[in-house]
Amino acid sequence: MHLTPEAIAATLAAVGRLAPGSELIMEYALPSGLRDARGSVFAEFALPAAAERGEPWPSFFTPDDLSTLLGQHRLEPVEQLRQAAMDFYRSCSDARGLRPDLAVFALHDAIRRARERYRQAPRAWASHVHLGI
Repeated sequence: MHLTPEAIAATLAAVGRLAPGSELIMEYALPSGLRDARGSVFAEFALPAAAERGEPWPSFFTPDDLSTLLGQHRLEPVEQLRQAAMDFYRSCSDARGLRPDLAVFALHDAIRRARERYRQAPRAWASHVHLGI
């Protein structure tokens, strides 16, 4: 996440005060110990690149820790989707390993698959809009 833990808590506190039934879609990064091999390789590339562009990732969550944090702000997880991330990493690699140069195409494919898989639940993919070349 590009936000500090304090900023995330403040945001969740504000969202927790919204009308019952409101939904929040968020993306988060796993701590290094929970990443699979592809996720670790990608993080080694992506995290320093994001930091160089002024967007460091100071926050990482386990699914259980995030569920606890949400609960502290009267929010509850509806579901935690791993498939989009798995689709992304699968599309972003070939026989040579992880290929960051394929990231744009991999993101497009992962979002397309999420839209197909969760056609009746746009909350699973609506926050992931890919624009660009």
